[in-house]
Amino acid sequence: MALRRGINYFVSVIDVVLRSSSSDDANAVNHLLLGDWLRFAGEETTDWAKVRSRGNTGWLPKSSFSEKRLLEVNFLDIGQGDGCHIVTPGDEIILIDSGEGDNMFRFLNWRYNLRRLKVIGVDGVKEGDQGARAAVNLDHVVISHPDKDHYYGFRDVFENRKLKPLNIYHNSLVERS
Repeated sequence: MALRRGINYFVSVIDVVLRSSSSDDANAVNHLLLGDWLRFAGEETTDWAKVRSRGNTGWLPKSSFSEKRLLEVNFLDIGQGDGCHIVTPGDEIILIDSGEGDNMFRFLNWRYNLRRLKVIGVDGVKEGDQGARAAVNLDHVVISHPDKDHYYGFRDVFENRKLKPLNIYHNSLVERS
């Protein structure tokens, strides 16, 4: 594959380590997962390419990424049961259940690097500021049923202005206390 600047690439293996140089023995910069987005940084060797991902720059084996985005499905331990984070090949984000605690939010914080993300209108970031971007769209949020241990963790997700839920689906029943 001929690598080009300005093209989106995606991790195509279950997990891979971003390295400080083009060697398996080099220091780890970050741990990347299947589906993680990256950009070619302009340098390459026969088997390695320098890329930018999750706010870091480092080296990945060329065999670990491609231009084609795969369906990404992450099941999360959210306490009593599982939550699910899905990213479609069309880059839509789907969340299903969040648990009662903050596990879903902590995963999203890590996955989308929210601490370092500069979102327009948040923390004084203005349009035109270097690195400024729109909030991360959560295209579909599904609450499977109205038990607190399935939905209450979404409060942290919904309150964070760096995340933007677009559609919320539930079965219209309300838990009574």
